[in-house]
Amino acid sequence: MKDNINRVKGRRGAGLRVNGLENVRVRLPSGRSISIVDLFKFCYQLSETDIVVLTALMRNKNTTVEELSERLGLNRSSVSRSLLKLLRVGLVRRVRETGKRRAGRPKYIYAPIGMEELEKKVLDDLRESISAAEKLISTLRFQIMGTEEA
Repeated sequence: MKDNINRVKGRRGAGLRVNGLENVRVRLPSGRSISIVDLFKFCYQLSETDIVVLTALMRNKNTTVEELSERLGLNRSSVSRSLLKLLRVGLVRRVRETGKRRAGRPKYIYAPIGMEELEKKVLDDLRESISAAEKLISTLRFQIMGTEEA
């Protein structure tokens, strides 16, 4: 069964979009509107493929690279790259599949972090980004005004 994704043509050629995630938007003070997809791209430098893989994993819970590849209609190397990136940024976990295995590479089962953990992680990471932005603004103020207290 294929997940609910659309292939679209963009500036860089064919791409993937998860139905619905781009449509829920919030407006920023600048007037620009962003979606959760934009937020994940900003915070974690995720590609659309990474987000499609994450979304599919969240819907299907524990799965393998092969199962995700088949479900999404993507090649295994693309799915593997996305899963490794999602692991690095802490949005996914993996466990080694147990049981009888032949010689060769181990097989892994991938699972998303829970929704509560995801929410906490994203909000904590955004708070950390705000703290970093405050330091940048303070540095700017010091460089322009020549003092930390302006």
